[in-house]
Amino acid sequence: MKRKIFYLMVFALTVVAFSSCSKDEYNDTRITYYPTLSISGDNVMAWTKGTAFQEPGYKCILNGEDVTSDVKVTSNLDINKSGLYTIVYSFTNADGFSSSLSRTVCVADASDAVEGLYYVDPTSNRVSGGKTYVYSSYGKDMFVEIFKNGDKYSVSDFIGGFYDQGRGYGSSYAMSGNMTVAADGTLTVVDSNIPGFSGSLESLTGKFDSATKTMAWSASWSGMVFNISLIKK
Repeated sequence: MKRKIFYLMVFALTVVAFSSCSKDEYNDTRITYYPTLSISGDNVMAWTKGTAFQEPGYKCILNGEDVTSDVKVTSNLDINKSGLYTIVYSFTNADGFSSSLSRTVCVADASDAVEGLYYVDPTSNRVSGGKTYVYSSYGKDMFVEIFKNGDKYSVSDFIGGFYDQGRGYGSSYAMSGNMTVAADGTLTVVDSNIPGFSGSLESLTGKFDSATKTMAWSASWSGMVFNISLIKK
């Protein structure tokens, strides 16, 4: 008799425990909807210094409802100073799940023919070990930013974003530095550095064409030659 009572007690406790667990799991189950965020226009855009910025537009949809008015927009943009800036668009739903996108704005002085945002021509290439790697193989747009820096010009990447943007290694793998631009358009490198790999350019030969707003150079580094063609946006 005692054994039967013991079995009954164990069975009852098991049922209660199972029921409690199931109830807790049910109470914790709910549906959350993730926001779908999009921006209009280019992800990387050029802007004229001193001109009021005009937002190209953005949109956010949550469970079929337009919640664009609830999107948070943050930015460090200064239209009165040449430089590279970021605008961030973000939305967080009621359960704390968020979505965000960003836009890069290059503010440049229109009175300076050289300064600005340059699109890397996809025919640009790297020659290494007798093999040619064409930038178009990355299947993405890449850019180089050039800004006036005293009597020189700062260049975001002398190798045209090959590692930084093309392979997605990040800005530490951009060969940044400074160069001068002579009256006839001749380019001369002043200094350069690629922190991710260490080292600097061994040579650079090229020219800037003010009529077409294009720039082309061949940069040598670590046994490789980067033939870069740029088109100003």
